[in-house]
This record gives sequence, structure tokens and C-alpha cells, in this order.
Amino acid sequence: MELVKQWGLGLVVFVLMDAVWLGFVANAFYKRELGPLLRQHANGNLDPRILPAVPLYALIVLGLAVFALPRARVGAVGEAAVWCAFFGVIAYGVYDLTNYSTMQGFPLKVAAIDMFWGGVVCAVTGAAMHALGRS
Repeated sequence: MELVKQWGLGLVVFVLMDAVWLGFVANAFYKRELGPLLRQHANGNLDPRILPAVPLYALIVLGLAVFALPRARVGAVGEAAVWCAFFGVIAYGVYDLTNYSTMQGFPLKVAAIDMFWGGVVCAVTGAAMHALGRS
């Protein structure tokens, strides 16, 4: 039951952070760098497919719970954040470096920034999950 609570909290944290990132912080950057590759409304706003995003978020947070968090000692939130950041860079790196190696015009700059973001969002999410797990 504890894993389910951690996963639920992680899902909320991850989705909220990613919504802010994609909707506000990096929105103009992605539009400028990826332009025609992005799904956009007629008004220019991003138009992501929500249905495929649901299992994506669920799997990333499950990966944190199963692969990264067990490596951190009980009560070591900072250690959990580091392991989760590492997991995030790997997960996002697989996606970004595959795109960079197979898609014409996929910028290395996007891959690097997106991988950094994967580390950040997974570190914060994992730290929150770890903190809940010790309560």
C-alpha cells in the first residue's frame, strides 16, 4: 500500500511539474527548436495527445519507485533525489538521443536540455516520494 501512495504522489508531482515546464517554462523554446515536429492548435499552443501521455507518466514514476528509490537509504532524501535524477537522465536520454540519431533536424540542444529536465523532474518527484515513504 505504501508503494501505491508513493506512486500516486509521484504521479501528481511529475505531471504538475511537466505541465508547468511544457506549458510555460520551455514552451517557446520547444516551438522555436522543433517547430513543424510539434502538434499545435491553430492558435499556436501545443496540442499534445493526452491518452499516450498517461502511460508514459505512469511508467516513469513506476520506474522511479522500482529502480531508483530502493537504492537510497531510509531517510536519505538527498540520496533518493540523486538516484532519481540519474534515472531521469537515462530515461529522457534514451528518448532524446534516439530522436537525435534518427530524426533529421532534431537539435542536439533540445536533447541536452530535455535530458537535464528529465533529471530535474525525476529528482524532485523521487525526493517527494521518498519523503512520503519514510513518514
